[in-house]
Amino acid sequence: MDQNLDENKKVEIGSLIQKTAVPFSIIGLAKVIIVVAIILAISIFILTSNNQNPAIGYGGLGIALILLVLGIASLARTQKTVSSSTAVQSQKVHLDPGEKLIGYASGIMRSGWRGGFAVLGSGQIKSTENALIATDKQIYFITVPLEGAGKIVSGTDISTVQWILSQEKIKTTLENLLNSHDLQGVLDSVTVNSTLPRQNIESIEPNGTLTITFKTKDGSKLVYNFLKKEEYEKAISICARTS
Repeated sequence: MDQNLDENKKVEIGSLIQKTAVPFSIIGLAKVIIVVAIILAISIFILTSNNQNPAIGYGGLGIALILLVLGIASLARTQKTVSSSTAVQSQKVHLDPGEKLIGYASGIMRSGWRGGFAVLGSGQIKSTENALIATDKQIYFITVPLEGAGKIVSGTDISTVQWILSQEKIKTTLENLLNSHDLQGVLDSVTVNSTLPRQNIESIEPNGTLTITFKTKDGSKLVYNFLKKEEYEKAISICARTS
């Protein structure tokens, strides 16, 4: 029972982060207001004192105003990010006639810079793929839909946290889609971050213990990390197969 409760907490991590982000931001703003009040009090004391340099007081007022504006802007941006839809954009994919599914692997993450930005602690990530689907023609790097994927909320990259804590949720969601949809329906139901035609692949190389490097004939690379060895080994197997 305890294990199930722990797993439920893990798989809802994206929702949990978003639900707690605004209250934590409000607490953060309250702390800023306390600091601002202290700075204002000191500044007013300096300005009303005959033997103090008024420039220091005016400088304090300026600092207090900047801190207050940044605190309010950070809260507003957090609220906007939390309430917005998932940030990731999906490629439009149409299967080739007769294209056949070979297999899938879940729990992947792009290595290196993944694009995106954050302003005042909130923003979005572009490369949010958490699974791959291999067919006889293509390898599709996809984001299985989980709440909050692609968002940075209060400095937390939700996709990274999901990769670490929601592996089973990612796998189960993808399996449910594969069991209830044809392959085109699955690809329409997920975010297709990128595709890799097999004819463009130069090599698929294990790199370390849980990393795979896909090299293309034009010299580019895609590097993905795995947390689970079984998914890593499955990815190597299905990506190497062509039928």
